[in-house]
Amino acid sequence: MWSNLLRHYIICLSNRCFQYVVVGENIDLGEDGIAVFQTLRNLPTPEARKLFEDCLNAVTTSQNYGLVLDILSSTNRAISRAELFTTLNTVHMEWVMFILTVFHKHGLMPTAPPPLPYPAGMTSYLKTYRDTVPDLLQESPDTVLEVLGEAVAFMHEEIDILNFYYNHKKYRSNQMSLFMRFPNQYLNSIVQLAYPQWYASCFSKAYDNASMWSYYANNHNGCCLIFTPSIKGGKPYLPLRGVVGNGSSGLSDHRCDYLLEDVNYAVDIPSLNFFETIGRLSHRDTIENWFCSQDGEISSLASHLDDENIAAWRNRYWGTFHEALLRKLKDWEHEQESRIILPDTLDLHQKSDDRLFEYDFNTLDGIIFGIRVSMMDKVRIMQIFDRKLSASPRPNPFKFFQAQFNPRSGRVQAEHLSLFNNSQSE
Repeated sequence: MWSNLLRHYIICLSNRCFQYVVVGENIDLGEDGIAVFQTLRNLPTPEARKLFEDCLNAVTTSQNYGLVLDILSSTNRAISRAELFTTLNTVHMEWVMFILTVFHKHGLMPTAPPPLPYPAGMTSYLKTYRDTVPDLLQESPDTVLEVLGEAVAFMHEEIDILNFYYNHKKYRSNQMSLFMRFPNQYLNSIVQLAYPQWYASCFSKAYDNASMWSYYANNHNGCCLIFTPSIKGGKPYLPLRGVVGNGSSGLSDHRCDYLLEDVNYAVDIPSLNFFETIGRLSHRDTIENWFCSQDGEISSLASHLDDENIAAWRNRYWGTFHEALLRKLKDWEHEQESRIILPDTLDLHQKSDDRLFEYDFNTLDGIIFGIRVSMMDKVRIMQIFDRKLSASPRPNPFKFFQAQFNPRSGRVQAEHLSLFNNSQSE
């Protein structure tokens, strides 16, 4: 499985090198352009497949590739993201040069890239690290290696900053992405293979925190909307209308009740085993590209995908995903946040317009004007509500409030503007 991850890294790196050769600096490639769903099987032409196979062969037959594979797979322990980044970052430039050399042989580059200086030093470092890890594990817990990986990763980051500081005039955006930032960008991007993109609409149970008014309401120049959810089975829901499906006539929108769920605030952030959370690929692609060796041997870690285990794994998979979307650090506890979560499992909401949902006007019970909202803006907002209430009268009055700072409590309080009766327009 580590071999498959390294092969995936090489394929993604080859694809990024190809992008760079084609577009140079004319189009910003960005982190989103890393092709984590690319495989040898879904390449568009035989020529492209031959090119990528040659890139794989050039890297995987090198001495340092074998050392990296030994480091990652020779011990039965968790490899942290920081340690994986450090290992990949060590050999990254060498692998880029191998790939660009293949590109030159295929006629994609006019000249071959220069050889890297001091290749023996890189090999010596990897050998020392590989041979030292077993001793460290006998003397110390796994967390020592995790902390060591984080320290080395930070050192690499500092070196990159220093390098860019002295050479920033000759570096350009895509060049930096390829030569300096790719290992980190790759590790950020492969999360797409685990879980789908998701979106959230966020609410708060409190309006009296001054810092939230400053942060979310343009330094008290904005407003706070007051919604009243419906309760079903003891749980709060808000009806929203938006895109929920895709049919022969295009995207379809419907009105649905969406659950409001409380955010959990905790000190610890749970870790995930990447190999056990690959859930965006088909069963065939998952087995073929991640759990199967080049000789056709299936990893024992694929047992969760067996017929008798996959239902239980799927429940754990979605449960872990959902739990993570409702977890934040305790530093945010003052927000008392609730969320409506929208997992984009079918890629229906990639465009921002397809993420716009219309709320039921009858669930909006009031509005609190921020302390610094101008008189003109208050009048404009009230006029908007007059028009809405005229078109759709409601039995209960719509209430306006004015936020004020209470020096005795040290909190923001909302005073009801009781002279306005907004059950409907007069």
